[in-house]
Amino acid sequence: MNIKHPAIVAGTLLLLPVLAHAEPASDALSSTLQNLFWGSFPFVTLGLMFYWFLRKWQNPRVKKYDEHMARTVQHMEHVEQSLDRIAYLLEEQDKRGR
Repeated sequence: MNIKHPAIVAGTLLLLPVLAHAEPASDALSSTLQNLFWGSFPFVTLGLMFYWFLRKWQNPRVKKYDEHMARTVQHMEHVEQSLDRIAYLLEEQDKRGR
């Protein structure tokens, strides 16, 4: 994993408390909007990071699973063909035996 990504994430998380203690605005509506933004910003950021990590880690697993399922389907088709040949040969043997 590239060392830049964890350093950026750690730096951002360490700066959040500093940003939370910023000087409040004089306008009451502006202050309310700022409080709403800074109150929800960490949760949105963590949610986006969580989603990004899940997508990043899921892709190789999904690819391996798809390859495994393709091999399984191919094997099942081969087994089905073999069973059809066996059934056909047994029917032919029964017809000759009568």
